[in-house]
Amino acid sequence: GTAEKVGQKIDKATENAEKKIEQVTEKAGKEIEGAKESVIDQSETAGEYIDDSVITLKVKAAILNDSLLKASQIEVNTVNGVVKLSGTVDSEQSLSRAMEVVNSQKHVKSVQTDLIVNTGIRSK
Repeated sequence: GTAEKVGQKIDKATENAEKKIEQVTEKAGKEIEGAKESVIDQSETAGEYIDDSVITLKVKAAILNDSLLKASQIEVNTVNGVVKLSGTVDSEQSLSRAMEVVNSQKHVKSVQTDLIVNTGIRSK
């Protein structure tokens, strides 16, 4: 009967281990759910105000990466998703290109421009 007793002990140990694993997995599952929820909450509050500073940075980067606009001195200001451009560009073409670039950025609600065309600043 010794083999039987050993067998029972192993069964009992296995059962306990399985229970522990279940408890741990369940707890981890709850923690993951909780973490998901708090991330969603944060992004929802942030979403209301999709960071104006982020929009400004993206717009500035897009302008700098645009071969037509590199020579321009464009200031970018964003308030509640409305992007305001000011400064000087070297042509009407650059001005409309700047508007296009801004409008193609995510989360931009509209564009206002105070850009001045100054043909004297042609890129060398």
